[in-house]
Amino acid sequence: LAWNQDWGDNGFFKILRGKDHCGIESGIVAGAPKLN
Repeated sequence: LAWNQDWGDNGFFKILRGKDHCGIESGIVAGAPKLN
């Protein structure tokens, strides 16, 4: 996720994998690409 470059780490933020900080890992939503 990116906003402008003045926010966070040059516009990005980091979440520690495997720890479910802020519920980010328990609320995963993904889409499947449509390939023609």
